[in-house]
Amino acid sequence: MAAVDPILTLKEESSCPICLDYFDDPVITACGHNFCRSCLVLSWRDLESDFSCPQCLTVSAQKIILANRQLRNVVELAKQLNTKKEATKELLCEKHKESLKLFCQDDQKPICVVCDRSRDHRSHTVHPIEEAAQECRGKLLDWLIPLKENLQLILESKLKEDKAYKSTMRELRNQREKILAAFEELEQFLEQEKQHILKHLETEKKKNLRMIRGRVTGMLKQQSILQNLITEIEEKCKQQDIELLKDTQSVMDRCDKDNNRKPDIRYLVRESTLECFNTQHAYIKEKIKTIKEYFPKELEFSRFKGFKVPIIMDPDTAHPKLVVSKDWRYVRWTSNMRVLPYRSKRFSTICAVVGTQGFSSGRHYWEVELKDKGEMWAVGVMAESVNRKGEIVWTPQRGIWSIGANLLQYKAFEKSVIQLFPRDEPNKLGVYLDYEKGQVSMYNADTVEHLFLFSQYTFTEKLFPFFFLSAGADMSLV
Repeated sequence: MAAVDPILTLKEESSCPICLDYFDDPVITACGHNFCRSCLVLSWRDLESDFSCPQCLTVSAQKIILANRQLRNVVELAKQLNTKKEATKELLCEKHKESLKLFCQDDQKPICVVCDRSRDHRSHTVHPIEEAAQECRGKLLDWLIPLKENLQLILESKLKEDKAYKSTMRELRNQREKILAAFEELEQFLEQEKQHILKHLETEKKKNLRMIRGRVTGMLKQQSILQNLITEIEEKCKQQDIELLKDTQSVMDRCDKDNNRKPDIRYLVRESTLECFNTQHAYIKEKIKTIKEYFPKELEFSRFKGFKVPIIMDPDTAHPKLVVSKDWRYVRWTSNMRVLPYRSKRFSTICAVVGTQGFSSGRHYWEVELKDKGEMWAVGVMAESVNRKGEIVWTPQRGIWSIGANLLQYKAFEKSVIQLFPRDEPNKLGVYLDYEKGQVSMYNADTVEHLFLFSQYTFTEKLFPFFFLSAGADMSLV
């Protein structure tokens, strides 16, 4: 193997990995690699964080650039040694052992004076080596400018790629954190819902057990009375005729009285309790449906607020017992039936009012504050075709999608009424309408709790914000 030239090795170690030239004002990064100060500054010029080493791509949170004075001294020494070597080294003609002072243009190689006079080069174009070198240097310098420009373009492209890579990595980390947070919140939400429902079922179970124990106690008492009466009758029947006829009427009176006291053996469990269990089961299924179809509702709530629309109430639709404020944003129930001008769109059978603006496309969100809930209230959307003068049925099939409460019993008015169990009593409701998807979502706007989702409907007409109030209730638009 050829011996390694230590001066050449020193030059390589004294060269910047970016510009491939001797270090100019060398600096060292946090990972221990060295660069020209200008090269590193150029490499990091568009970065504000996540500064990566151009050589090993190690990322540092801070922009650390430290001057490497010792390396700067080594570079100066390497330059001097290389210059001295080039100055002292004299190339000789291998054939004539003379100094190579000429350059043969035809053969493109340096020659000595003797070679110039020889037969091989006598007809060739020959120049002094200094002139040939100067001309060659000029041509190389001409190439150096576009090459450096190309190098600069490559460095800039690399910086953009590094920046895009870091941006992508940050976005992926953020998305991962959001997904983990979403599932953690969903797990907490499901656990809270489970505990809430199980607690409610446990309460119903205790009520049912108390009822069963009471009935069983009564049946045991009645059983004892009947057994004693049967025994007495059997003994009476065994007596002689005269003894049999004594005090027979009182026994028959007791038979008639106890025979009319029929034991209630229809159900040991109240029908209302079974209905409660069925309601709870339907509620659980609805929650699962909600999570599957619109996961995660509460996390999407902030996005829904971006579709908030300024709505106002239409006083020409308000029932005569409802008073709408002058700014059309507040409504309250009164006991007085006011005399109002006839309007075909005015409610005459229920105390309701709708918004002035209807929606036949797009996504829309609004909030309603329940000032006083009164005996009953409901909030949602209503189809334009609903007959406001006749009987109104509160179901989506009849054009109303709403939830409400009657004496703090919260309900969703679906095809059948579904009982709701909010974690907190809602004082402000959020209503989100997605016309194209056929969905209406209801939220507790204060706690961001999702209350109910009407989904898989096909809207074919204009929908209006819907408000219903009964005795003592009032509400306002936020």
